[in-house]
Amino acid sequence: MGAGWGFAAPGCRTNRHSPFWVLADDGVTPVQVDEATHHAWMEEHPASRPPVRVGADEFPGGCVSTVFVGLDVGPAGGGPPQLWETAVLMDDGLEFPCLRWSTADEAGRAHRFAVELFRDPAGRASIIQARRQALGG
Repeated sequence: MGAGWGFAAPGCRTNRHSPFWVLADDGVTPVQVDEATHHAWMEEHPASRPPVRVGADEFPGGCVSTVFVGLDVGPAGGGPPQLWETAVLMDDGLEFPCLRWSTADEAGRAHRFAVELFRDPAGRASIIQARRQALGG
């Protein structure tokens, strides 16, 4: 995730004036800022703690992590900025696409849903099997 903190990844859209975002004092409202302000804010708000960390929950064989990334990581082409990202990290290295969100509320709800899904043995087995098939394995 470190590479995503200072610049936009290929294929991600950014505002021409400033691609950087921080959270207001309420911890949920994104505010567009200049690069120096962004970097200072991120230094003061490590990814391991709120408000940057929405959640980090383990399940058998992996974990679900949702964070505020501070950059619009949404696809090019418009729409609201996608500033939060949910990742499912498997102990065996199986990769899932990151899911992205425009609001702290969406990110929180999605995080809780993913945790519930992956903590359920049948749900976890089903989604892991589907992902392995999608990857040709």
